[in-house]
Amino acid sequence: PPPPPPPPSTFGTNRTGISTGETTGRYVDPFEPTVFRWELEDDESGIQALGQMVTTINDLSDFITLYFCVQGLVLLLMVVQLLKLFEFQKHLNITSKTLSRAGPDLLHFMVIFFFTLTCSAMVAHLMLGSLEETFSTITNAFNFHFEIILGESLGIFAALLTNKSVVRTTLEDFTLVFYSFFAPLFIILLMVNVIFGILADAFGTEKDDLREANEPTVRQDLTSYFRHNRKVLTFA
Repeated sequence: PPPPPPPPSTFGTNRTGISTGETTGRYVDPFEPTVFRWELEDDESGIQALGQMVTTINDLSDFITLYFCVQGLVLLLMVVQLLKLFEFQKHLNITSKTLSRAGPDLLHFMVIFFFTLTCSAMVAHLMLGSLEETFSTITNAFNFHFEIILGESLGIFAALLTNKSVVRTTLEDFTLVFYSFFAPLFIILLMVNVIFGILADAFGTEKDDLREANEPTVRQDLTSYFRHNRKVLTFA
């Protein structure tokens, strides 16, 4: 129960019963409800500070992502520089020479490859976009073709062919079967193998030139190096 009212001459107390230091004759009941007791102040500074903090975090995240991308490019350039350092040994330099010889052919083929890949993605979107979410957009269909190159996502065709719950017309079945065999054969067995053929032809040419030059191998260079050092140490 609340405490009994104090005498009128005593110091006033607030609604919790704590003295306020003011002289009053009114007793404040601590259990008496007040209007708008839990109403917060109309102050948006906290929300604005939170929004500024989130914006700063997003900016820092974008900056660190850009930093990692730049560092990745730097590492790639270091790999290129490392390959150039192997020019002193012809057998180690055969990789750089092969890529250099095959470079123009690869650049021309990549133009045709991306053009063909885009057309194939558009065909998949038009033929199968209404049947499978993977082909619902051009972007998804384009990414699907890259996954085929890596040997992934081939199970999507198998799932579409074996799914009996979807009612399709004869034309839709023919379209599905045609593209299920056309895309893997065209991309994997034809386009990717052309890249391997260009590299193999350049490598064979460089191998023949290296054989005609009769350049020493890495083992022969190391053997000559240690023999020379042993002779120098012996005479010393």
